[in-house]
Amino acid sequence: MKAGKTDLCLNLDEGRRTDEIVAHKLGIGGKDTYRKEKYIVENKESLILEDLQDENSKLRALISNNFGRRKNDPAKDRKALATYVELKGYG
Repeated sequence: MKAGKTDLCLNLDEGRRTDEIVAHKLGIGGKDTYRKEKYIVENKESLILEDLQDENSKLRALISNNFGRRKNDPAKDRKALATYVELKGYG
């Protein structure tokens, strides 16, 4: 091997899984972390789209519950707050 190059060859004699070896070489922990990070990288666009669609549906539900709401109506204010808390997952 040429001087100055990093040895990234996988030593099959180590008796470990390839994903464990790659995780060790990358310095990210074990095979589970490697597999999770690999999944995120491969599916990042669909994961972001799902998050955006979920937030959009939460926002639409909140708006529909409060559309035409009278000012200073404590019952409607409590319902709106309860809906918001529920949709955000705080409750």
